[in-house]
Amino acid sequence: MKLNSNTIKVLHVEYCEVRDIVDIELLNLEILILRNNLIRHIDNIVSFCNLRQLDISQNYGIDITPLQHMKGLKVLNTSWNGLQSIQALYSLKSLQELDLSGNERLIYALTTPSLVKLQIPYAFLTSVSSIQSLYNLIELDLSENALVDVFHLHFITNLQLLNLSCNQLCSVIPLRRLVLLRQLNLSSNRIVFIYPLFGLKSLVVCNLEYNLIDVRVIENNNVQFDLDYQEQPDQNQLCLSRKMRIIDSTSIQIFKTNQIKRIRFKFETEKNLIQWKIVERKLQFLQQLQTAANIFKLIN
Repeated sequence: MKLNSNTIKVLHVEYCEVRDIVDIELLNLEILILRNNLIRHIDNIVSFCNLRQLDISQNYGIDITPLQHMKGLKVLNTSWNGLQSIQALYSLKSLQELDLSGNERLIYALTTPSLVKLQIPYAFLTSVSSIQSLYNLIELDLSENALVDVFHLHFITNLQLLNLSCNQLCSVIPLRRLVLLRQLNLSSNRIVFIYPLFGLKSLVVCNLEYNLIDVRVIENNNVQFDLDYQEQPDQNQLCLSRKMRIIDSTSIQIFKTNQIKRIRFKFETEKNLIQWKIVERKLQFLQQLQTAANIFKLIN
């Protein structure tokens, strides 16, 4: 069916096994969603002069070359398309949001200064050097990759939301310059020391689940930590089980610590309450609590 109405501004054609868009003649179209079809060519996309948002995700093998002429495009989702190159996007100076998820091992050097939101999970990335010049980025998702270092992120000082979960990171030192960060996800990495995060005064939510962080002594009565514990002697560590909210050290329940070597935890703080001090003493905190409990039993 041929579409040629000049009054339509938003069009959704999803999961329809559409193979091309030659029959779409909507000159005033502003939003076009073509998710999960069989489209390979979008040559006539250039006729949509007013297009501001385009979703062509899950059209594996699609040729995005014609997008280089879409100067007014602001939001683009081209995830899970098996892209080999994104050179066509370099000329899109108005682009603000870009989703490249699932385009594995894509080699590129993004130089679009207008970008404020970028998503590249599930892309087998091993480096972030290609995005270090995106100074205006506010939201960045690099989860589910193979990153071992994020040194180049320290150039992107406007970041407020950063997702680095499910990588292979051991150090968070490069993040200490990101003083505007409000939400940070570092779950499922190999992080041991988190001291560089202490200076992030704007941080409101920080997820450190499933790391190798040693037990710390928490010395702050204002910050609320959500810790989930489950003793697993075979693995010599603690991981998710029952949730407990800790306001100060006196409210922490007593745990058996004989077999525990590590602890995994997640913490969330209220706004402007991320001023806390943690002294690194491996297992000392829980061991002191256990000792106190034993003394209490002897006294009584």
